[in-house]
Amino acid sequence: DDAAADAEAGAPSAAAADDRSIALLGGRPGSAPEGRRRGLVIGQAPPGPPGELPADYKPLQGHPERRLARLAGLAPEELWAVFDRIDLLGWCPGAKPRKAYHLASCGYQKHMRDGHRFPLRDARLAAGRLRQFGDFGRRYAVVVLCGRHVAAAFGMSMSSRAVPWMEELDGVRFLVLPHPSGVSHFWNDEASWHRAAGTFRAVLRLAR
Repeated sequence: DDAAADAEAGAPSAAAADDRSIALLGGRPGSAPEGRRRGLVIGQAPPGPPGELPADYKPLQGHPERRLARLAGLAPEELWAVFDRIDLLGWCPGAKPRKAYHLASCGYQKHMRDGHRFPLRDARLAAGRLRQFGDFGRRYAVVVLCGRHVAAAFGMSMSSRAVPWMEELDGVRFLVLPHPSGVSHFWNDEASWHRAAGTFRAVLRLAR
């Protein structure tokens, strides 16, 4: 499986990287009033190494957050007024190698990127720590997982599942969406887009 094969020696430990994600779940300016639970959006990982990221980098910023905001029928700043956001992995595992049939030399003319590696073993460790120490059930009305790989890291079965879907684990409501990057072919289908938008907007009401 591609995700399992992506584990690499020399990467930061999942425990160390995820300590930063857990810290990000602490209070921050603009957090919801006491007693009002927000939502949380969990992406895969930063898109590059620290030295290549903007000084003010935030998870899912740029195209992914704009797609999520459109799904919600909101501007990005309105979306993040309701949801917190973190990367599951605190480091970038690097880009996937292109498959031969995706090369321009073979006549392929669709997306020119294949996304990033996703070391599932490390991601499962990170997800386990977040579930244990993130206090999701008390803090969040819903937790949005961006992509099937992130859902797998949280222990959700992929068999016979079509995104988007809702699932409750240990008292926490999870929504699994396709990853909001342009790499996912899900977004090329208009009916799929509207299904995801309808589901996300219904879930949004839980966090407002």
